Amino acid sequence: MGLFDFLNTKKQEKSLRVEPIASQPAQLVLRQFGASPVIYYGDNTDVYLRKGYESNHVIFTLADWCGKKMTVAPPILYRTKNKSAAKRYKQLLKSNGFENSADKVILKSLAFEEVEEHPILDVLNKPNPFMNWDEFVYGYYIFKQFVGNAMIQGVWTENGINAGKIQQLWLLPSNYIQAYSGEGLNMIDYYTDSRNPSIKIPTEQIVTIRNFSSDYSTPGSQLQGQSIVKAAARLLKKSNEALDAETEALQNRGAAKLIFPKLNGEQLQNLADEVQVDAINEGMRKRLREAGNQGVVVNSIPLDSITIGMSPVDLQILETQKADTAFWASLFHIDTRVVLNSHESSTKDNMQTARLYSITDGVLPHLTALANALNNWLIPSYKDENLFLDFDDSVFPEMQREYRETAKQMKEAEVFTTNEIRAVLKYGNYQGENGDKILISTNKQILDDLANVLPDATMEAGY
Repeated sequence: MGLFDFLNTKKQEKSLRVEPIASQPAQLVLRQFGASPVIYYGDNTDVYLRKGYESNHVIFTLADWCGKKMTVAPPILYRTKNKSAAKRYKQLLKSNGFENSADKVILKSLAFEEVEEHPILDVLNKPNPFMNWDEFVYGYYIFKQFVGNAMIQGVWTENGINAGKIQQLWLLPSNYIQAYSGEGLNMIDYYTDSRNPSIKIPTEQIVTIRNFSSDYSTPGSQLQGQSIVKAAARLLKKSNEALDAETEALQNRGAAKLIFPKLNGEQLQNLADEVQVDAINEGMRKRLREAGNQGVVVNSIPLDSITIGMSPVDLQILETQKADTAFWASLFHIDTRVVLNSHESSTKDNMQTARLYSITDGVLPHLTALANALNNWLIPSYKDENLFLDFDDSVFPEMQREYRETAKQMKEAEVFTTNEIRAVLKYGNYQGENGDKILISTNKQILDDLANVLPDATMEAGY
């Protein structure tokens, strides 16, 4: 349809109708169609992975930051030397906050001693021939968050000196793994990969680290963890569609405009001749071609325009995306200032606090869940109840400043030994004779002794 073809009353489109009336300007009628119902993504973990982690850049950025932070803290193997202190330390691990960090460090130094060499460390360093530890722990986080389950399969031999000891760890694609219930109290009889369902994986070979699920619709359904994206499935659809809408608007350079002569009804009737209308159309098309993109077209007939659609500013697409970004960050328990650089008005102290809580709330709980699973499944296969696996969170740059501040407060309190303070800073024990003694300032005196040496007030008054 030409630019001015709508003026030709002999050529009418279904969506446009021009009624030139002598006493009125031309009227443009656009037919509005009812809005179609919103269709959300399917409720399955494969969609959450594909449409979330793989297709949404904001979600990927947040998940990638957490996954890479998971690789920073190395797994450390300890041997228990004080069971009472070890029990109290494990209770403190349930709180991932930094507030009790001094207690945890002191209790750990009392409860455990680090094991430098052990077959378990070899397994953790190289879980399987195709994956190192960094890849393993990164994938664990992604599957746990987006699928709801992180499934690890252990491989061991049936005979020999290493019989029953887990020698390899394989991270399974949990979005394809299905559990089959057994009889009686046997909740899960075996697992299968939906891509090859004929192969059964024994239950004892797999450990599952899952998010809580409230789905009890079918027997055993609660054992399938819930993806964190499930609760935000509608937001996922909205975020992806907003990006498409913004891209489309930018490609179309904003809203479309319909240009037409600014004439009254009588003037329009004078242009009703088809040959004259075609001549005007051809003239306008020629001027537009010669002016090029963003050029200026000069025309002898006054023109007017109608905007078809709304501009990106009118739709507030950008503002909507900012709000969605904040929602996604809160879902991952990460501060947007840390990962998405929304810190124009933040101070240095505020940024340090944001980084700290992003680690303690968004990363450490998942490391703790992984450590608990390995302590209950991998470690017992080596038949040594004194072994304990933990992650060293002091290596995080975001945590080091807080550890230094904690050591300073411990020193000023003067109720801790030198070695207890050094344990917080990871300096190792001081071998001198005063390493396990509490040191205090020399300029402090007992209040009662100080009162005996003060001058008598009555003597100063001259009495």
